[in-house]
Amino acid sequence: MATARWIASSVSFCTLILLGYACAHAPAPQLPALPEASPAQAIRYREDVEPVLEGRCVVCHGCYDAPCQLLTSSYDGIERGGSAHPVYDSSRLLPARPTRLGVDAQSVEAWRELGFHSVLGEGGDGGRSSLLLNMLALGRAHTFAAEQKLPEDLPLDINRSLSCPTADAFDDFARAHPMSGMPYGMAPLRDDELALLAGWVMRGAPAPDEPPLPARASVRSARSSIPAGKAARCRGQSGPRAPPRRARRRRGTAAGEAAPSG
Repeated sequence: MATARWIASSVSFCTLILLGYACAHAPAPQLPALPEASPAQAIRYREDVEPVLEGRCVVCHGCYDAPCQLLTSSYDGIERGGSAHPVYDSSRLLPARPTRLGVDAQSVEAWRELGFHSVLGEGGDGGRSSLLLNMLALGRAHTFAAEQKLPEDLPLDINRSLSCPTADAFDDFARAHPMSGMPYGMAPLRDDELALLAGWVMRGAPAPDEPPLPARASVRSARSSIPAGKAARCRGQSGPRAPPRRARRRRGTAAGEAAPSG
């Protein structure tokens, strides 16, 4: 009897080990290829990429406490990447360092030191290391039926547990959460939208050109370097004058009167 129990326990233990090994060495999920833009098509951030992000991504990834702290509302936010550390954590007992974009770090290297990881990838590898493109491909691989309710096991509440994998951990994430591709819980992006994002990332995700100053701001900047008096004369006004001198009254009498004798 004891031997039978020992054999049963051994078999169960070995089964668990084999299952764990199989899960750890399971093949990477096969993701569909994303649509590709024509090599001759120019893809600019302001004109092409930003409208897609604003229309489909900013609704979730546009706030200070966005999921995984990924902000798609600006190029700097995308370049900064994501972080597994939540902005608000009511269970912590010690103060946390803030991670305000444009305030608490001024370079990509500084954000990496604060625990942020890239979502754009290394570049030059066809987008294979891009977490952003892999998440979009995962969403394309597992779409939701149109005009139907979402699956019950797909949480949507604001306090749900978030997974913020790095590019190296994406395969494990995709196996464990196949329905968590991007955009999360929504219809996938159109082919033309995916082609623009994929083409931009595969070309190295170039930064946008700095927008020109508005005409009024340019005039104001030019005027700020002109001395006040000269600027006033340029506007058709006289420049600043010295305080008027008080007219001196000559001691004497009105015309025709003799001056008093001493």
